[in-house]
Amino acid sequence: MTIERQFSLGLRWVAAGRFGSQLISWGGTILVMRLLAPQDYGLAAICTAIMAIVSMAAEFGIGAGIVQATRLEPRQLRSVFGAALLFSLAGALVVAAAAPLLAWFFKAPEAERLIQASALQLVLAPLATMSDAHLRRELRFQTSSIIDFVSIVAATSATVLLAWRGSGVWALVLGPLIGAVVRVLLLNLLVPQRLLPSFDLRPARALIGFGFKIALSRIASYVFGQSDVLIAARTLSKTSLGEYSVAMHLAMLPVAKAMAIVNQVTYPVIAQLNRDGGSMQPLLLRGLRLFSYVVMPVLWGLAAVSPWLVPALLGPHWQGAILPLQIVALALPLRLLSVLLSSVIQGMGHAGLDLRNSITGVVVLPCCFVVGAQFGAIGLALAWLVGLPILITLNLQRSRPVLGISLGNALRALSKPLALSAAMAICVSLTGWWGAAHWSAWPTLLAAIFVGALSYLGLFWLLDRDSVHQLLRLVRPAPQVLPR
Repeated sequence: MTIERQFSLGLRWVAAGRFGSQLISWGGTILVMRLLAPQDYGLAAICTAIMAIVSMAAEFGIGAGIVQATRLEPRQLRSVFGAALLFSLAGALVVAAAAPLLAWFFKAPEAERLIQASALQLVLAPLATMSDAHLRRELRFQTSSIIDFVSIVAATSATVLLAWRGSGVWALVLGPLIGAVVRVLLLNLLVPQRLLPSFDLRPARALIGFGFKIALSRIASYVFGQSDVLIAARTLSKTSLGEYSVAMHLAMLPVAKAMAIVNQVTYPVIAQLNRDGGSMQPLLLRGLRLFSYVVMPVLWGLAAVSPWLVPALLGPHWQGAILPLQIVALALPLRLLSVLLSSVIQGMGHAGLDLRNSITGVVVLPCCFVVGAQFGAIGLALAWLVGLPILITLNLQRSRPVLGISLGNALRALSKPLALSAAMAICVSLTGWWGAAHWSAWPTLLAAIFVGALSYLGLFWLLDRDSVHQLLRLVRPAPQVLPR
């Protein structure tokens, strides 16, 4: 089976699993929200924020190291398993010991026991790491997607049941913990490793070093991805902060899940291609072009339709979020392209290069946010529009020897998606302004969306039919050839 075929199958399985589990998760969330109080979600948010950063550090990128490694020997795997146990247990002990201090910092003394209970997820994580990494290394996306789906259903069901039985905020902590237990059991039943851990870390020194760089890169990416809100919280008024936060949420909503799916498949496929010695440049340029054909029209269309979408969806009191949303939506395709390039560089085994690129983001983007925040929500949105092109340019220049593509190559690959998306955005804007003069908000909005979709698909078919066929091959099953 070709790499392209494996990537296509992976996309379909991961997308189906994510879509199904998301529907169940959303339904469960609505039920739980009706049973719990807002302060319960506030306490759970504290635990989630703490565990997000600690999990990235404790996991230590070990799973990524296994997926990318050229060769794996039993001694290495036993050593890596031992390292995973040590790092996760250390992380859990640190969180449990620091829980009183963290509860004091967040001014929520009742969060102490919740934080300590959440730390149990760190103890469970290494029991899933080895099996999960082997699934991804072997590109067994079907099995991986089924396990993830079942564990999310278990977590959602447990959360709803606990909330219904009056467990309060504990439902939001114990539900995910039960889901993690189910995931560990399924992974070890379906993908048994039968390895005893070794705490002699020397055989796995190279894998641990690679994973350490991956972990630092993820933390750095998380920091510069969240720095806009942290800076805004200290600079903007509550109204401006709310408008900016809503704008960012709406802009990320259409593509965040799709990006997670693409990344989950891209990293192991690139790692496999790298092990096979395949040429990366043609695949990367084609991937950039096809990715942009999907992401750019969605975000630029959102920017064009936002003057009618925001009042219709949120009400007239959110008018101040329209311009920040338009600016952020114009810039975000570059952020998502940056995430995609990061997955490619990691998959090729250049964790140090990816770490340097992430550190560049930590330097460039917060500096832009500090300046932009002086001009309110609009200034903060403009910081993305200024900072992301600088970041992409610097990182592409640094990564050129590894990726084999220059900034000029990337721009040529993006030129048609950019032109078609701009033309579509103009059609949407003209339709919206004409409709606003004759109709109410919802008919105007629906007409603008219809005209935008029709104009983009028509131009896409007329001007780049080859890319249309390539995208269709990715998302639809190949016809089965029956034996004669």
